[in-house]
Amino acid sequence: RPQVAGANLGNVVYLRSFRDALAIREILLSERHVVVVGSGFLGAEISSFLTNSGAKLSLLSRDKVIWQDLLDPETAQWLTDSYLEAGIQLLLSENLNGFEGKTVIKNIQTKSGMRFPAGLAVVAIGAEPNLQLVANTPLSSPSGCPVNEYLETDEKGIYAVGDIALYPDRIYGGAKRITNVEMARLQGLTAGANLSGRKRQKFEAVPSCSSQVLGMHFDFVGDFSTPHLLAEVEGSREKRNFIARCRRGETLIAAVLCNRDPAEVPVIQEEVKTSVLSRAKR
Repeated sequence: RPQVAGANLGNVVYLRSFRDALAIREILLSERHVVVVGSGFLGAEISSFLTNSGAKLSLLSRDKVIWQDLLDPETAQWLTDSYLEAGIQLLLSENLNGFEGKTVIKNIQTKSGMRFPAGLAVVAIGAEPNLQLVANTPLSSPSGCPVNEYLETDEKGIYAVGDIALYPDRIYGGAKRITNVEMARLQGLTAGANLSGRKRQKFEAVPSCSSQVLGMHFDFVGDFSTPHLLAEVEGSREKRNFIARCRRGETLIAAVLCNRDPAEVPVIQEEVKTSVLSRAKR
């Protein structure tokens, strides 16, 4: 939760479970001013979903554009313009200062001094891994739970997968912690196979995940840990059908696919893997 005043007021919802989604639906029956805080995956998806709610919808973010850390600047600006065209008020480059109200939220304040009404605030600013179970043990680190290439921790027979797993990346190099469902699924398959007693498997994957916003399906393939400043676009943003390939020098690091055939995703994954490993051999 954000460390700001009013974070525990009623109608300030932190979307973590199906129960939270039901709470949002219930609140919308009586409240018409909705503010979504955050413009990452979840914030963008919630804002898109709520465009059909009939509420006056605003999106508040400290970023300059939507999906700032996922898209090259030109594609991010195109997507941001699409949100404006959908009737969503965008409050960008603004930092949350606090929520106001006695028992339930009535207003939101930003650090720049803006103050506006809100009967419902949906906070989607990410989460930190819960490592309380292994606190003060070798299984915990500031960046997650360290594992080896088999996804096994320093404690023999104990494996970690998903959002908490800090694993050695056999493709890009270094240690990575990837927080999406598809990577958790793939890691679970590898760890499960290794636990079964069969021949052990090393975990290796080009990360991928997907999202749907404003009637568009996006697939993200590769490494998005650092911003991509340029992209080669195949297709058309305006026609909502394209692949944006992001390179570092001559190396293909990542790609974003919009409304493309799902069969293209593994092809792009292999393209990225080949390019990254070729760079490593040079």
